[in-house]
This record gives sequence, C-alpha cells and structure tokens, in this order.
Amino acid sequence: MVAYYAQRLHFNGELSALHLSGSLFQQYIVDVAAKTEYNTFNFFVLNQVQLRAKLYQGLVDMVKHDVRLDPMQMG
Repeated sequence: MVAYYAQRLHFNGELSALHLSGSLFQQYIVDVAAKTEYNTFNFFVLNQVQLRAKLYQGLVDMVKHDVRLDPMQMG
C-alpha cells in the first residue's frame, strides 16, 4: 500500500492532474497518510498472536515499573 501511494505521489517531471489540483492534492496526501497509518495499526492489532506479543510482556512490565537491571540478566 505504501509503495503504491509512493509511486502515485512521485513527481517525474510530467504534469499530472493529481499534482496540479492544489489544495485537493494536499487533502489527498493527508487522506493517504491517515489510511496507511490506520492500516499499519490495524495489522498490529489483528496479528498479535503472530507477532508473539506475549513474549515481550516481561520487557513491557520491566519498562513500566522502571526496573534497573543488567541487560544480560533480562535474557
């Protein structure tokens, strides 16, 4: 998705209706950025099992409680 929109937004020297549309072009960029951020966030939410989020829970707890340990002890 990001690669597609990057290719669409790339200016290669040719005049295109997209780049000449002024404030609509700016709104398009904002919409594309919001859509890609939402898609990325949604991927992380829906794929917690595949990302093995539970394996990192101990690290999250340590950061949350600000425990000062040697990194070699964390494993």
